[in-house]
Amino acid sequence: MIKIKYKGFDEILKRLRGIKSRSSNLVPYFRTTLQNSLLERIREAFHQSGPGWKPLHPSTVRQKRRRGQSSKPLIATGRLLHTAANPSSIQITKTGVIHTIDVPYAIYHERGTRFIPRRPLYSKVGPRVIADLRKTLPSYIFRG
Repeated sequence: MIKIKYKGFDEILKRLRGIKSRSSNLVPYFRTTLQNSLLERIREAFHQSGPGWKPLHPSTVRQKRRRGQSSKPLIATGRLLHTAANPSSIQITKTGVIHTIDVPYAIYHERGTRFIPRRPLYSKVGPRVIADLRKTLPSYIFRG
Protein backbone atom coordinates (compact mmCIF):
# COMPACT_ATOMS: atom_id res chain seq x y z
CA MET A 1 0.00 0.00 0.00
CA ILE A 2 1.23 3.45 -0.89
CA LYS A 3 0.39 6.43 1.30
CA ILE A 4 0.64 9.93 -0.05
CA LYS A 5 0.52 12.88 2.31
CA TYR A 6 -0.32 16.31 1.03
CA LYS A 7 0.88 19.22 3.08
CA GLY A 8 -0.24 22.79 2.93
CA PHE A 9 -4.01 22.27 2.84
CA ASP A 10 -4.39 23.94 6.21
CA GLU A 11 -2.81 27.09 4.84
CA ILE A 12 -4.96 26.98 1.69
CA LEU A 13 -8.13 26.49 3.74
CA LYS A 14 -7.12 29.32 6.06
CA ARG A 15 -6.64 31.64 3.07
CA LEU A 16 -9.93 30.60 1.50
CA ARG A 17 -11.76 31.24 4.77
CA GLY A 18 -10.14 34.67 4.92
CA ILE A 19 -11.24 35.44 1.37
CA LYS A 20 -14.78 34.31 2.16
CA SER A 21 -14.87 36.35 5.36
CA ARG A 22 -13.47 39.52 3.77
CA SER A 23 -15.69 39.32 0.67
CA SER A 24 -18.86 38.77 2.69
CA ASN A 25 -18.29 41.78 4.95
CA LEU A 26 -16.76 44.74 3.13
CA VAL A 27 -17.77 47.33 5.75
CA PRO A 28 -14.28 47.38 7.38
CA TYR A 29 -12.69 47.90 3.96
CA PHE A 30 -15.10 50.69 3.07
CA ARG A 31 -14.72 52.33 6.48
CA THR A 32 -11.06 52.91 5.83
CA THR A 33 -10.43 52.85 2.09
CA LEU A 34 -13.62 54.51 0.87
CA GLN A 35 -13.55 57.15 3.56
CA ASN A 36 -9.88 57.98 2.95
CA SER A 37 -10.35 58.11 -0.81
CA LEU A 38 -13.47 60.27 -0.56
CA LEU A 39 -11.81 62.74 1.80
CA GLU A 40 -8.67 62.93 -0.33
CA ARG A 41 -10.67 63.52 -3.51
CA ILE A 42 -12.80 66.22 -1.84
CA ARG A 43 -9.70 68.10 -0.65
CA GLU A 44 -8.21 67.72 -4.11
CA ALA A 45 -11.34 69.11 -5.76
CA PHE A 46 -11.37 72.19 -3.54
CA HIS A 47 -7.67 72.89 -4.02
CA GLN A 48 -7.89 72.50 -7.80
CA SER A 49 -10.98 74.72 -8.01
CA GLY A 50 -13.04 71.97 -9.39
CA PRO A 51 -12.00 70.49 -11.70
CA GLY A 52 -14.45 71.89 -14.17
CA TRP A 53 -16.07 74.38 -11.81
CA LYS A 54 -17.10 77.60 -13.44
CA PRO A 55 -14.69 80.41 -12.45
CA LEU A 56 -15.89 83.12 -10.11
CA HIS A 57 -17.30 86.28 -11.61
CA PRO A 58 -14.66 89.08 -11.60
CA SER A 59 -16.76 91.16 -9.19
CA THR A 60 -16.87 88.21 -6.77
CA VAL A 61 -13.08 87.84 -6.98
CA ARG A 62 -12.65 91.56 -6.20
CA GLN A 63 -15.08 91.32 -3.29
CA LYS A 64 -13.26 88.29 -1.86
CA ARG A 65 -9.88 90.03 -2.17
CA ARG A 66 -11.20 93.05 -0.26
CA ARG A 67 -12.32 90.70 2.50
CA GLY A 68 -8.99 88.86 2.55
CA GLN A 69 -10.58 85.61 1.37
CA SER A 70 -9.36 82.97 -1.07
CA SER A 71 -10.08 83.75 -4.70
CA LYS A 72 -10.96 80.09 -5.35
CA PRO A 73 -14.57 78.99 -5.82
CA LEU A 74 -16.35 77.63 -2.74
CA ILE A 75 -13.66 78.82 -0.35
CA ALA A 76 -14.37 82.02 1.54
CA THR A 77 -14.36 81.09 5.20
CA GLY A 78 -13.30 77.47 4.64
CA ARG A 79 -16.37 76.20 6.48
CA LEU A 80 -17.70 74.18 3.53
CA LEU A 81 -14.31 72.55 2.85
CA HIS A 82 -13.72 71.86 6.54
CA THR A 83 -17.14 70.25 6.94
CA ALA A 84 -16.97 68.23 3.69
CA ALA A 85 -13.44 66.98 4.37
CA ASN A 86 -14.07 66.08 8.01
CA PRO A 87 -13.90 62.31 8.61
CA SER A 88 -16.76 62.51 11.11
CA SER A 89 -19.05 63.77 8.32
CA ILE A 90 -18.87 60.38 6.58
CA GLN A 91 -20.74 57.35 7.82
CA ILE A 92 -20.20 53.99 6.13
CA THR A 93 -23.06 51.51 6.51
CA LYS A 94 -23.76 48.06 5.10
CA THR A 95 -25.94 49.62 2.43
CA GLY A 96 -24.08 52.77 1.47
CA VAL A 97 -22.36 55.99 2.41
CA ILE A 98 -23.93 58.91 4.23
CA HIS A 99 -22.01 62.15 3.88
CA THR A 100 -23.43 64.89 6.05
CA ILE A 101 -22.38 68.40 5.14
CA ASP A 102 -23.92 70.60 7.76
CA VAL A 103 -23.57 73.84 5.84
CA PRO A 104 -26.90 75.30 4.69
CA TYR A 105 -25.58 76.68 1.40
CA ALA A 106 -23.80 73.49 0.27
CA ILE A 107 -26.80 72.27 -1.71
CA TYR A 108 -26.91 75.49 -3.74
CA HIS A 109 -23.34 74.96 -4.88
CA GLU A 110 -23.96 71.29 -5.68
CA ARG A 111 -27.10 71.94 -7.74
CA GLY A 112 -26.72 75.60 -8.70
CA THR A 113 -29.31 78.37 -8.63
CA ARG A 114 -30.33 81.19 -10.88
CA PHE A 115 -27.48 83.28 -9.43
CA ILE A 116 -24.94 80.64 -8.42
CA PRO A 117 -23.47 78.37 -11.10
CA ARG A 118 -23.50 74.66 -10.38
CA ARG A 119 -20.20 73.56 -8.84
CA PRO A 120 -20.81 69.87 -8.22
CA LEU A 121 -18.59 68.01 -5.86
CA TYR A 122 -19.87 64.45 -6.07
CA SER A 123 -20.17 64.11 -9.84
CA LYS A 124 -16.48 65.04 -10.03
CA VAL A 125 -15.28 63.12 -6.98
CA GLY A 126 -17.41 59.97 -7.39
CA PRO A 127 -15.78 58.48 -10.49
CA ARG A 128 -12.30 59.00 -9.04
CA VAL A 129 -13.29 57.34 -5.76
CA ILE A 130 -14.69 54.36 -7.69
CA ALA A 131 -11.42 54.11 -9.65
CA ASP A 132 -9.50 54.10 -6.34
CA LEU A 133 -11.72 51.29 -5.03
CA ARG A 134 -11.29 49.21 -8.19
CA LYS A 135 -7.53 49.32 -7.66
CA THR A 136 -7.55 48.29 -4.01
CA LEU A 137 -10.58 46.02 -3.48
CA PRO A 138 -9.15 42.84 -5.08
CA SER A 139 -6.02 43.16 -2.96
CA TYR A 140 -8.13 43.53 0.20
CA ILE A 141 -10.27 40.50 -0.61
CA PHE A 142 -7.39 38.18 -1.57
CA ARG A 143 -4.62 39.37 0.72
CA GLY A 144 -6.39 41.08 3.59
